[in-house]
Amino acid sequence: LAVPHLVPPSPGMNFGIHFPWARAELNRNVAQDYAVGLAFAVHMVASYKLFAGTWEAPAGVARTLRFLGAMTFPLYAMHRPMMFFLVAVSPWPASSAATMVLTTLAVAAGVAVMTPVCDWLKDVLRSGLKRALPPPRLRSS
Repeated sequence: LAVPHLVPPSPGMNFGIHFPWARAELNRNVAQDYAVGLAFAVHMVASYKLFAGTWEAPAGVARTLRFLGAMTFPLYAMHRPMMFFLVAVSPWPASSAATMVLTTLAVAAGVAVMTPVCDWLKDVLRSGLKRALPPPRLRSS
């Protein structure tokens, strides 16, 4: 929580680069964002090392956790465009509770439906790459 406050803001919030096509939230302090990302990665590795082998999740819990983990890419890729679209077509005002509920449920459902599709596509791409780029053969001596 303290990391963003430890890294001073950079000039122009983006090392002087301004993205004219972006909204204000995309013109961010890149140094702070990378510092937070690095701190998060360190915490993930430390948690893995600290808790590895201490608890075995039951099969049902492990399946659920794997599915939730697999949802992160579709969520990352789809949430903003879906939110903007749903708010634009909502019959209620953008800041109303009904629009927020509609948007939240629709994004969650869309991500849940797209997760197996993304996993399938990942497998197809991986097998295609393995065929296109076979591992090098080792020379026997």
